[in-house]
Amino acid sequence: MAGVVLLAGVLSGCGGEEAGDVEAPRGSGVDAAAAGEVIAELVQALQEPGPASEPRWPAYFDVNADAVGLGEVSMRYLVDDAAQTASLPEGQWAGVVDLSWSIDQADPAPAHAEVSVIFSGSGDELRIAGVGGGGRVAPLWLQEPVEVARGTASMAIVAGERAAERAARYVRLADQGVRAVGEVLRPRRQGVVIEAPASVEQLDTVLGTEPGSHGGIAAVTTPIDGSTAPGAPTHVFLNPAQFAGLAPRGAQVVITHEITHVVTEAATAVGVPLWLTEGFADYVALRDSTVPVAEAASQILAQVRKRGAPRSLPSDAEFAVRTDKLGASYEAAWLACTVLVDEGGEAALLRFHRAVMAGDSVTQALDDVFGIDEARLIALWRARLVELAG
Repeated sequence: MAGVVLLAGVLSGCGGEEAGDVEAPRGSGVDAAAAGEVIAELVQALQEPGPASEPRWPAYFDVNADAVGLGEVSMRYLVDDAAQTASLPEGQWAGVVDLSWSIDQADPAPAHAEVSVIFSGSGDELRIAGVGGGGRVAPLWLQEPVEVARGTASMAIVAGERAAERAARYVRLADQGVRAVGEVLRPRRQGVVIEAPASVEQLDTVLGTEPGSHGGIAAVTTPIDGSTAPGAPTHVFLNPAQFAGLAPRGAQVVITHEITHVVTEAATAVGVPLWLTEGFADYVALRDSTVPVAEAASQILAQVRKRGAPRSLPSDAEFAVRTDKLGASYEAAWLACTVLVDEGGEAALLRFHRAVMAGDSVTQALDDVFGIDEARLIALWRARLVELAG
């Protein structure tokens, strides 16, 4: 759906099964017709200033929508979710709602996703109890009250403890990251959006991923609706527990790295090896760093001292979140990019990166830009690893 402007509006009970035709599980309390009416009321309230007179949803929906600068929004009830309903407390049930939304002056196009909405009651007494679950994405602004901060080129949407303080810090880091990325790449028209859920568990809920999917990482850049379409609105999501443990220098490197992914649209790139996308992002983030290479690449160099230099560049599998060698894979990829800079200069690395992102094979781009093949790159890279490892 990327690039298609969705008209703001409401259609209740259409798409898939008609709301009135949904067969509810016995005893579930599902009232699809009433759900469609409540969804229609909610969209109208989100599009008009001021709270609804008697809202049938959490009050923070309206407050958050105003704070984040919600742009286009549309919702329509699709069908009940019997599987999720079975896990809810008595009196609650889940329905699947088709949602499109965007943040003004931040997202280049609306996001589009099916989300799980938790209802309670029926008829005139039906209420929305919350949003999320069922393995579907669930926007943070529909999860709980959030604090929003805006910088010169960024904004942060933050939930949880000390949210306002953290949001202010994140936009300072993001603004600095945008400046650093801008020194290497063309500036981005839209602002960068940082989202920080209250916990890693909520991060998985927001992204619609399995529990524990992001426990070992500080941040991830991904389309907000789970899409892989080019141009999908992409935000930086922080894991609060991991990010809070970073020193100021490390926090800045992480944010700049993730902003590089946003600007280059790496999250929706197809066929590009992760050693290049991750190594390039680290090259940009560490470009002006004064940290000695031996310290910045300590994990991969320790492996080289123990087992010798790897015989191939890191595979995509080596960047899996749950691998115990993730740090070494990032460092190895970064060093591969620094070797290319030494071989042909920063401008050549940029041309190489853009060529592969545009669809050229690594083999073709290496030959066109550097006049070498992948075997030569690996040889140069292995020699650098051995040299640095002493």
